Amino acid sequence: TVGTTDTNTTLKGFAVSGIYVGVQFKIGVPDDQNKLLNTTASAPLNASGMYWSWTSGYKFLKFEWLAKEGAGTTNQFHLGGGTCTGGNGSNLNCSYPNVPTVTVKTTNNTTWNPTTNPVYLDVKTLVNGTNSNLSDGGAAYTCMSGNTTARCKVLLNNVGVNETDGKTLTTQSAFYLKP
Repeated sequence: TVGTTDTNTTLKGFAVSGIYVGVQFKIGVPDDQNKLLNTTASAPLNASGMYWSWTSGYKFLKFEWLAKEGAGTTNQFHLGGGTCTGGNGSNLNCSYPNVPTVTVKTTNNTTWNPTTNPVYLDVKTLVNGTNSNLSDGGAAYTCMSGNTTARCKVLLNNVGVNETDGKTLTTQSAFYLKP
């Protein structure tokens, strides 16, 4: 694991007791909080590594990888609102929300147990379709939520974002439940 003490390797949530066949969650920052400045926001929104200083708003997901160990080039996928105008504050407006609702379910509607069947991000599936994978020394691959950028289309679609409007797709391929 590479990262800082701010790096999340596990996320936990809570639900009322019951019988579940899956889980649904959003990857994003609520719109009113996305408009805050990281210099005045409370934790965790004060973490500068998850804030876009060159545009407006926050990174909802930040994934960076090397195509192979020892490679000097870092590939990057940063998911956040796209084509944002108005600066931070109440007038921030993003043409592409890029907040996917991810739904993962058990097979055959069997009971889901989050302890034995956690949700995983499949890294190989996330980068599938890019020109950089985890086994070759491909060229740097960078996507900064550019919905109109061809290289972002695959990554956005893989996490469940429709690149044409920034809304949730009916399918995603990057997340799954451990069988």
